[in-house]
Amino acid sequence: FFSQSMVDKWSCEQVCEWLGRIGYGAYAPTFQMHGITGRQLLNLSPTDIRCTLQVTALQDRKELYAAILRLKEGVGDPSPQYGMTYTYQPLNRSQEMPSGHHGHTTVHRHTYSHTSGQEPRTTTSYREYNTGDPMHFGGQNPRTTSYREYNTGHSGFTPHQASHAALGADPQHTYTGFSQLKQMDVPVSQTMQNQSWGQRFYPSNADPTHPYGEQHMASARYQQEARQKQQQLSSELSVMEERLNQMQTKLGPESLRDVQNMVMAIDTMILPELDQVARACSLELGNEQLYLQQRQLNRRADILRQRLVLLTRAYQTSSSQTVPSTLNRSFEQQRATAPPPPQPPLEQEPGLNRSYSLRSSLTMSALESIKNQLSVCEAQSQSLKMPEDRDQLAAIYGKVERMLMQDIDGVATSELTSGQRDARSERKALVHRAEALLTCLAELQQSKAPLDEAPVTELEQPPSAQEVRFDEDYEPNSQPLVHRAYSKASIRTLETIEALNNEMHSLEVAASRCTPGDPRHKDEIAQLYGTVDRLLTRRIDAVATSELHSGQEDAKVQRKELVRRGNKLLDQLEDLKGQIA
Repeated sequence: FFSQSMVDKWSCEQVCEWLGRIGYGAYAPTFQMHGITGRQLLNLSPTDIRCTLQVTALQDRKELYAAILRLKEGVGDPSPQYGMTYTYQPLNRSQEMPSGHHGHTTVHRHTYSHTSGQEPRTTTSYREYNTGDPMHFGGQNPRTTSYREYNTGHSGFTPHQASHAALGADPQHTYTGFSQLKQMDVPVSQTMQNQSWGQRFYPSNADPTHPYGEQHMASARYQQEARQKQQQLSSELSVMEERLNQMQTKLGPESLRDVQNMVMAIDTMILPELDQVARACSLELGNEQLYLQQRQLNRRADILRQRLVLLTRAYQTSSSQTVPSTLNRSFEQQRATAPPPPQPPLEQEPGLNRSYSLRSSLTMSALESIKNQLSVCEAQSQSLKMPEDRDQLAAIYGKVERMLMQDIDGVATSELTSGQRDARSERKALVHRAEALLTCLAELQQSKAPLDEAPVTELEQPPSAQEVRFDEDYEPNSQPLVHRAYSKASIRTLETIEALNNEMHSLEVAASRCTPGDPRHKDEIAQLYGTVDRLLTRRIDAVATSELHSGQEDAKVQRKELVRRGNKLLDQLEDLKGQIA
């Protein structure tokens, strides 16, 4: 049923059964799904095994490719589609081993001749020798060196020695031969993975006389034409990159269609041609310059396609979240008379004209959306009239507060790969704008609210308290709290301290009204003592100032001052109680 000399005639079922015999039956459904026959099996490359057949385990890819190479050794050079016959004969032992090596030598000659009789006869010699070096598995790994001889009639031609050692015949010693598999695994785009197997294994250049044919893989002419093809593809990518840079300044529906056409051109033309040229640019041919240029072209094509896709997404996102022009115009007219909120200087204006990575672009899109929503809230807050719009003002305040605590706080700028500084600056600018808007809303609510519902920010002292000042060191804060540019946590803490300060001041005023030695004020003094004690031990002690982001020093100082004033008031009440007794 199985014959190694007839591998090129195996059917898909025979290939699947062969996988089961070598211990890789788990991959048989994938091979059967793609219809891998014996001829296609011999043409599989490490990149095809990894990307197209989805063999993700590195060790499985190595051993599976080693088994395919052993099949190639059984049938000769895998070129049955070219009509080549295979003969085997051992060479004489007059050929010497390379100098500096000792050990057993086995020399074989594999001769291939074209059936047409018009192509030159190709002779490939394989020499196996044991190096005796303990680094090669203690001298047990047979090392194979390949030589190619072309009988073309040119007297000056010397046999081409491959730049790397071929794999040994023993399957237990194939790991060192695959040390360069990671370098050979050049990333292949998703589009190339979805191509048909006929295009992948038997392209239009399957003719052995074609410059891209496998018979010319090692020829200088093939590498020269591959280099020219690389230059042509590089020029096409440069034209697309220049066109993309021009379209980024002004992106509209027509430019969007051009972007989609360029993405289609990359998928259908650039990437397939790069995949074909990659066969001549591998490290097996010993031309490192071609290999590096090929990897650079692959990266340029992938980056260009990613930029085009991101630009399309950004345009669609911005068009769906655009603020109405009337709101923007009224907002600009109203903001012209008011001083702008403080914002940190930015190196560039925010927008979609920058070439960011995927993560950076998503972050910038989120910041742009938050900025538009914040502009709408600012425009709505300018058109409110109190007290009729009290509910709408409260709704806007809650929306801005959620935007500050959830949306802006949820934008992560610490793991960006590009545009990191701009994203952080714009995030800080949005935080300042949101806090300034909350401050303006608080001022609006305090200035336009009815007198009976207006929040008490400072108690007026009665005439008796003005004559008898309890604490001479106390000075009310002349700067309103709403004008401070603090973080949200700092503002809450300072508002709590401000309320406690007002309450402490009212207790001090009430205590100053008590006449020393008057028994009628005994119950009032006891009630004031309990109130101050609870205020000092519970409410003032519950104010946390250790985790504030800004305004931290002011909050700590005011909290210490409240504790000092509370203890002083308790001592004063103690003295009043002692005088009454």
